[in-house]
Amino acid sequence: METSAVLAAVAGWAEKPNRFVAARGDQSQPPDYIRAFDAAMDELIAHAGASAQPPVLGLALAFSSTERGDEASFRRVLKKYTRSVVFADLGVHLLLVRDDGFVWEIPPAQVNAFLANLNQFIAVRKSDGEVDSQN
Repeated sequence: METSAVLAAVAGWAEKPNRFVAARGDQSQPPDYIRAFDAAMDELIAHAGASAQPPVLGLALAFSSTERGDEASFRRVLKKYTRSVVFADLGVHLLLVRDDGFVWEIPPAQVNAFLANLNQFIAVRKSDGEVDSQN
């Protein structure tokens, strides 16, 4: 899923007053996911610091490849942020966008718990047959 499709999927969320979204689509190689994620976080931090009124921030990511457990996905970098305070401290909503356009919003206070259980979430989804592996 390209970044433009991720942005289109979260347009309704982003159009509300005082909201800012950094979006990233699927990348070609695993290291590119890390760079894309870090660049999106840099955008959010910069926007939070530049606003007089604290904005509502959203990080929108293509999620189907991660949900399937693909090697090339945001899984590795998301796990890196499991214990990060950035989501709660900046109030960053995690907006996970599936290939079918479904958007799953995880509020800032719940992001760390979700990330801590991401591997189990993926394993359950795969064992329940709810996602197709493309590996």
